[in-house]
Amino acid sequence: MNQQKFQLIEKIGEDSNGQLLKVHSTADNQDFLIKRIQIDQHQVDTRLFHTIQYRSAQFSKFSHSNAIPLYLPEITEDGLLLRQNFISGISLSVLLKEAGRPLPFDQALILTDSLTAVLAALHDQDIVFENLDTSHILLSDAGNLLLSFLSLPTDFDSRNSLYQKPDKAPDHKADFSDDLYAAGIILVELFTNIILIDPDDSNREPKRLRTADYYQQGLDQLSDELPSNLISIIKRCLCIDPFPPYKSCIDLFLDIRKEIDTVLEEKAENGTHPIASPTIPKPEEPQPANFEKLLDTAPRKIKKISSTQSRQKINIKQLLLKTIPLFMAALMIIGSFLVFFNISKNAEIRKKRNDYLQTLDQLHITQTSLSQKATDQAIIAAWTPTSSPEPTLTPSLTPTSTSIPISHLIGSAVQWNHDSSIMVYVPEGNFQMGMNQTFLYNINNLLPLHDVYLDAFWIDQTEVTQKQYDACVQEGSCKKVVVLEESLINPDYPVIGASWQNAYDYCKWAGKRLPSEAEWEKAARGTDHRLYPWGNQSPDLSSAENLIIQDQLKPAGQNIKDISPYGLFDMGNNVSEWVNDFFLENWTIAAESRNPVGPLSGTNRTVKGGNIWETDPESSNFVFRRRGEDPESTDRIGFRCAVSDSEISNPNVTAIQKKASLAADLNYPTSPKDCIEKIGYVTDITIPDGTVLQKGQIVTKTWVLKNIGTCPIHENYKILWTDSNLNNPQKMFDFNTRIEPGKEAEVSITFPVQGQGKTRIGFKIANPDGEVFGLGERRIGDLWIEYEVN
Repeated sequence: MNQQKFQLIEKIGEDSNGQLLKVHSTADNQDFLIKRIQIDQHQVDTRLFHTIQYRSAQFSKFSHSNAIPLYLPEITEDGLLLRQNFISGISLSVLLKEAGRPLPFDQALILTDSLTAVLAALHDQDIVFENLDTSHILLSDAGNLLLSFLSLPTDFDSRNSLYQKPDKAPDHKADFSDDLYAAGIILVELFTNIILIDPDDSNREPKRLRTADYYQQGLDQLSDELPSNLISIIKRCLCIDPFPPYKSCIDLFLDIRKEIDTVLEEKAENGTHPIASPTIPKPEEPQPANFEKLLDTAPRKIKKISSTQSRQKINIKQLLLKTIPLFMAALMIIGSFLVFFNISKNAEIRKKRNDYLQTLDQLHITQTSLSQKATDQAIIAAWTPTSSPEPTLTPSLTPTSTSIPISHLIGSAVQWNHDSSIMVYVPEGNFQMGMNQTFLYNINNLLPLHDVYLDAFWIDQTEVTQKQYDACVQEGSCKKVVVLEESLINPDYPVIGASWQNAYDYCKWAGKRLPSEAEWEKAARGTDHRLYPWGNQSPDLSSAENLIIQDQLKPAGQNIKDISPYGLFDMGNNVSEWVNDFFLENWTIAAESRNPVGPLSGTNRTVKGGNIWETDPESSNFVFRRRGEDPESTDRIGFRCAVSDSEISNPNVTAIQKKASLAADLNYPTSPKDCIEKIGYVTDITIPDGTVLQKGQIVTKTWVLKNIGTCPIHENYKILWTDSNLNNPQKMFDFNTRIEPGKEAEVSITFPVQGQGKTRIGFKIANPDGEVFGLGERRIGDLWIEYEVN
C-alpha cells in the first residue's frame, strides 16, 4: 500500500480476484474502498489482470446518481488498485438475509426502480456490468440504492454464480443479456421466496429440471400473489418462453415505470392512501447526490459478528423508515392527479397513455450534475438591451377577446398566458424519425429511420425572442446572456447565445419544458417523411423570388416560407435550437418506441435545426440533422418550449379562433410493393453537348427521360450534382415532374455556369428516402451536361 497516499483503516475481506481495504486519503481527507489485485494471486493471470483494468477504466467514465463513482485504475508496486468512494451502508445481499424474503412489495418496487434506472443508463452508454449480483448493490445509510462496481461485504462475490446465465459457452463474451438475467434473479429475490439455484451445480436439487423450467414453475405458482405484468417482466429477463427477451435494460426500466404507474393508479382507485388536494405541484429540480456527506469516517469493524449484526439491523430499520415515506409521497402526488383527472367532464373519453417525459427529465438533470463536465453553475453572460426603438410586428395569431373552446385539430393555437407565446397543437400518433440515406451528403450522427409514437403536445410557434427572455431575466429566474454582435440585438429576434441551462430555466419559469428531440422532429416534419419543414422542395439558391432559406437573422416568425406541417416557423433556418435530450452519436432505438426521451445520460445535449451561419445551408436544413453541444455552450443557439396536452387548460392559456398557416401536404403516389426504380436517358432538349456558354450565366438544362422501371417516379425525387470539383452552391434539384412506368417526360434544372473550357458535370437520381441510383437497367449510368465555357 502506498503509505504516502493512503492510510489503511481496515482490511475488509477478499473476493474472487482481490483484496478489499478501507483506506483514508491524506491528500483528499476522504475515505475510500480499494480493491488490490495482483497477478498470480487469487487465480489472476495476466489476461484477467488486463481485462479487469480495461473494464474498470470503462466504469470510471460512467456517472449516475445511483452509482458509486469509480476512479481510474492505478498500477502501483502493490498491484492494480481499483478505488471508489466509501459510503456507509449495507449490501442488498445482507438486507435480504436480515429482513427476510420477499421484501414488502412497495419497498421492493422502489429498489427495483432505482436499480433498473442505473442499469438502463449503463446500457445506454454501451457498457455491460457483467458480474451483477446483490453484493454489488449498496443500500446507504441515507436511504439510497447505489450500484457498486466493487463487491461489498459480507458475501462479496461468493454467490455470483447464482446470477449467471445457464449454459454459457466457454468463450462467451458478456453482453446486455447477462445483466438482464442477473437483474431478473434479483427481482426474484426481491418479490418472491423462490430459492435460487446455481445453474452450474451438478449436485443441486431438483436435478432433473432445467434452470429456466425451475424458475418458470416457481413464478407460475405465484400468479395469484404478484401482478401478472411483474411476473412477465421477470420472465422476460430470464428468457423464459414464450415471452420475448428484452434487448437492453432500457426496455426493462420503462416497463418497471409502467408497473409503478399501474400500482399507483390501483391504490388511488381503491383509496388505500391519503389524497391531499386535486392539484399537481411542479416537480422541483433534484439535487445531485453528495457522496462526501455520506462517508462514514469511523472505522467499521465488520469482522466482529456481533457489532456487524447490530449495525446491519439498524441500517435495515433506517432503510425502511426512509424509503417507504418517499413512496407514500409519490402516492400522494399521483393520487392527487388521478382525482383531478377523474372529476373532469371529459375523463371518460380521454385516452390514458403513460408519459415518462417529466420523470426522465428530472433523472437527466441529476445525471447532468454528476457528469464529468458538469459544474455547479452554467457559464452565463448577459446581453445589454438595445436602446434603439423596438420594431413592431403584427402577430399572425392573436387571442380572442371572448372565451372560446380550445380546439384539438391540426392548426389549432392558443396563447400561453405566462409569457404570451403562441403555441400550436401536434396530435398524438406515429411518425417516422431519423434517416437511413443522405443524398450523398456526408452527414454524421444520424438516427436510423424508425417509427415513433408520441402523445399529443403543444409547442411554441416561434423561437423564444430576446424580449420574452428578458422578461424572465427581469423576474430573476433567468441569467442574462451576452450578444457580442450589435446587428444580432433586436427584441423580436430569437434569443441566441443561450446555454442549455438558460433554455431549461426559461421554459421552467414559463411553466413549460424543453421539447424532446422526437417532439421537435415531429413538429418540424409531420407524418409524411418530409426532408424540410416546408416539404421536399430544395432551397432554391439561384432564384431570389423562390428563396426559402435566409442569410441574415430575422425576427422570429417572419419567414413565412419556412413553416412546418403544424404551423411552426423557423424550424429549418434562423437559429439552431436546444432540445431536452442528452446526445450520443448512435443510440439504440427500442422497437415500437413510445414517447422516447433519448439517452438516459451523457455529457452533451442535442441541438436541432439549421441556422443562418451554416456553410452548407442546403443539407443543414434537413429535419433529421442533429448534433451534440456542450450544455454550457453559448454559440448562437436558441430554443422554443413545449407542454403536454394535459396542461392546456384555463387559466394557463387563452384559445385562438384563427388557425395557424400550415405547410402544404406532400402527395406521394402509391407505389406497388417491391417495385423497381429505373430511369433511362432519351435525348437532350436544351444545351446539347458542346454548347458555348458564359461563365456565371444562369441556364436551364432539359432532358427527356423514360421510366423503365415499375415504380412511379414523381416530384419528390431529386437530381443530385455529383461533381466535387465544381463547387455549385446547390447540389439537390427537384425532379418537378411525374413519370409513370413506361412513359417519357421532360426534366429540367437551373444553375449558374461553372468551370473553364470544356466542362462536363455528372448527376445521379435519388428517391425521397435519400437512396441514390444511376441511369439504365443496371442503375449505374451518369446523367450529364457537357459544354464549353467562353
